[in-house]
Amino acid sequence: MGCSDGTGSGDEITVGDLVGTWTATEFTYTNQADLDESVNMMLFGFDLTITVAGGGNFTGTMQETAVSPVVSVAGTIVIDGNTMTLTFIQPPSLDPISGAFTLTTGNPDVLRVTATTGVTFDFGIIGGDPGEVPASLTLEMERP
Repeated sequence: MGCSDGTGSGDEITVGDLVGTWTATEFTYTNQADLDESVNMMLFGFDLTITVAGGGNFTGTMQETAVSPVVSVAGTIVIDGNTMTLTFIQPPSLDPISGAFTLTTGNPDVLRVTATTGVTFDFGIIGGDPGEVPASLTLEMERP
């Protein structure tokens, strides 16, 4: 059974349900070995806005920190049951974000993806031990 749409209808979500413009409201890394160690990159000026087309392609812009350049992003969204994968074609250096997701409809609509596999982060930027460690990533986006 796939992810429901959050309205109680029990309908499975399709890529078509995601058409529109989404803006990130959370982009949080959490250390898998120390759940108390986490950082929401929004506090550093992270910004991601994507526009999803009916076929699952998306385009948009991303800024990693307030002092980073704004870069164009493009890619695809695939839904398989209750797993969503965002694969970035542009820039190609970005790893895919893949994990369980929920879509809550309302005003605004809220899309939340939690990735726990294949994610690493250097918590040294917030005073933790330096070096990449296994992490989870929570991406939350809103669509008006």
